[in-house]
Amino acid sequence: GFLFFPQSGSHMVASDDCSEDVPKMSEWESLVILIRGNLGPGCLNLPYAFARTGWALGIGFMLVVSVQGMYCMWLLARCKEIVDDDRIRTFTDLAIYSMGLPGRLIVDITLIAIQGGVCCVYVRLIATNVATALRAAGFDVSDLAALVGATVAFIPVSLFRFIAQLKCMSYLGNFSMLIAVFTVIVYSSMTIATEGTAGSMPASHRISDIFDCLSSLFFAFEGLGLVLPVENGMRRPQYFPNIMFLGMGTLSLLFISVGALASLAFPQIGTGSVTAFLVVENSHWWFQFVNIAVSVAVFLTFPLQLFPAVEVVIDSLDRRRARHADHRPASVVIEATTSEVAVENLHHPLNETSNCQNEQVPVDDASEEVSSGGSPLMQWVCDKQNLVRVAAVLVCAGVAAAVDNVGLLVSLVGAVGQTGLVMLPSIIHLQLQRLGVLSAGRLSNLIDVVVLIFCLVVMFFGTVSAVSNIIDAQS
Repeated sequence: GFLFFPQSGSHMVASDDCSEDVPKMSEWESLVILIRGNLGPGCLNLPYAFARTGWALGIGFMLVVSVQGMYCMWLLARCKEIVDDDRIRTFTDLAIYSMGLPGRLIVDITLIAIQGGVCCVYVRLIATNVATALRAAGFDVSDLAALVGATVAFIPVSLFRFIAQLKCMSYLGNFSMLIAVFTVIVYSSMTIATEGTAGSMPASHRISDIFDCLSSLFFAFEGLGLVLPVENGMRRPQYFPNIMFLGMGTLSLLFISVGALASLAFPQIGTGSVTAFLVVENSHWWFQFVNIAVSVAVFLTFPLQLFPAVEVVIDSLDRRRARHADHRPASVVIEATTSEVAVENLHHPLNETSNCQNEQVPVDDASEEVSSGGSPLMQWVCDKQNLVRVAAVLVCAGVAAAVDNVGLLVSLVGAVGQTGLVMLPSIIHLQLQRLGVLSAGRLSNLIDVVVLIFCLVVMFFGTVSAVSNIIDAQS
């Protein structure tokens, strides 16, 4: 999925002064980035989501979420185009431009909810996949033991601080996800061809199943954060709408194929990790390989997902302790392109400037100096960055322990976090009209209101449904 990387201190910042030195992307590169930026673990949960409502209803919901998502992406790029200010380059720039400092607060809260939730899903997914793989190999491993082992392994990898150190991990994750997706599509099609779909479930009309499915679809369709970074990085940004509609339309068809085919072939699927399910369903070595490959890729890309939430917390602590200090802006970094168009300024740039930095720099450095006293080991242990990271991993592990079903956890995160992010373009659009920056239009306003109502309904009922199902699963 998309990656926010807010940073404080001496960080990677792309400024206008060096923008001419940054390679621009072709339409093809932009298309690839949009597709791979949306192809995450949420896709592996779609068979479970579709199976709960039936494939026909699942397809209908996917079409609705896709159309609404593409509209919000187009609207976000359109708002930036109409504002027509070179200093407005990111999602948060637009939020602060239209809503002031509350805009930054909204983005920070949404960021913590989304990225923190994604990390919880990652921990639960790894624990589920590892436990399934070990059991298939003949080892008697409990879910709790697998979760503890995953947590212990996540702690050291969470301490990585350089994006350059993680780039190959991102590529490995993308490649593994493609293998997993096409494995699911091919094997599901073969199963349907040989065994038919007699056992497929009818559409469910239970409110909880419907909103769990919708929340999962919001989680999977997560590319909104890539819109402005990709548009900013294109050689010909006027073609971005065409690229966006083509890329997201392709993804929608891919998601529908994965969800519908797998739910038809395996209506009994009861986990949000389809790769773990296939290991149990078929003992062939290939499914073990795919499951392990996805697990390793998710494990290695965990730090990329953890950075955003951790940095927002650290930046908030810094501001609270030194409200009048001269803070540099945080940043959004989207590790999204082979040409390394990857860094976007998160906070409002109107009165701030950045220096070009060509050397490798840390994703976050210890902006707060650690006391020079004590041994180097104690200084490292007491470093604020490390303490926050370890604490974040433990919190994610606690949430994953409380919710032992990946599918239910995905539904909760999709309802709580992703719906909030999707609402922001419509809120920004309406606010810009109120400020007189944009001319008001009845049709556009009606669409914005419909989007807001839809997202709010999914947020409320999806959260209630997910929490209720989680409680029922524990009882």
